Amino acid sequence: MSNIDDTTYKAGCEAMIERASELAEQEKYLDSATLFIGYGLASGIQEMPPSFFEWRDKLIADPDVQILFKSLSVQSKEEAEAAVEAYAALSAKADEGRFALQIFRANMQESLEKPNDAVDSFKLALTQQPIIVGAWKDLGDIYYQMYLPSEAWACWDAGRSLNPEHKLFEEINEMESALMADHPEYFMGTTEDQEK
Repeated sequence: MSNIDDTTYKAGCEAMIERASELAEQEKYLDSATLFIGYGLASGIQEMPPSFFEWRDKLIADPDVQILFKSLSVQSKEEAEAAVEAYAALSAKADEGRFALQIFRANMQESLEKPNDAVDSFKLALTQQPIIVGAWKDLGDIYYQMYLPSEAWACWDAGRSLNPEHKLFEEINEMESALMADHPEYFMGTTEDQEK
């Protein structure tokens, strides 16, 4: 699913930070904020980069960014449904950061037990920005819950190919190790492969 090499992945993460600052300079605060957040989703680094703090006050003063941040923390089904709608409305206003809004929307759709909608939103996000490791992981999780293990492993492998050390994959790595220990026959290839 992902054929991005390590150099391209790391360059993409760094480019996201640079572009977020450029967009803030252009007063495109929603796109800027989503790219700063997208950097964390791609890299697994929890802390915002230093350049975010240069723009923080202007970003959090923007009405669309305020809607975004408010929608990230919901307490009820009704708030989750409102957040899905908010992300759709914000996506119409965003350009380069639309992928992050689709990821947030997918997560809310999953919490509302709408896995097919969540899959569609994750796919849209990954079409725009395929280096988002967290989206690959979450999409794989949904497929796994839908009893589609081949699709789940393909997504997890795509994410791990980008950043094998990402903490999100610790549980997957442990599950894979356990499966290899308990059922090595599934990991040995076909008899034809073994004879070659």
